[in-house]
Amino acid sequence: MTSPNAPVKRKPKPLRSRLVNLIVTLLVVCLGPVLIGVGTHQINADEELVRSGERAPGTIVAFSDVTKASNRKITVEF
Repeated sequence: MTSPNAPVKRKPKPLRSRLVNLIVTLLVVCLGPVLIGVGTHQINADEELVRSGERAPGTIVAFSDVTKASNRKITVEF
C-alpha cells in the first residue's frame, strides 16, 4: 500500500502536444480582437447605410416574435 502523500511520477507531455496546445491557445486569444474589428466594421457599414441609403416604402407581411420581444416597447418605421 502506498502513502497518499507519495509523489506521483508522470511522464512529461511530448513537445508536439505542448506545441499544439500553445498554437490553439494563441489562435483563440488572437481571434477575439479580430472578431471585435470585424463587428465594428459591420456596425459602421450599417450606420453608413442608414445615413446615406435610399428610403423606400414597404409593408410588413410577416412577424415572428420568437424572442417574445413584444413584451417590450418596439418602434418600427417603414
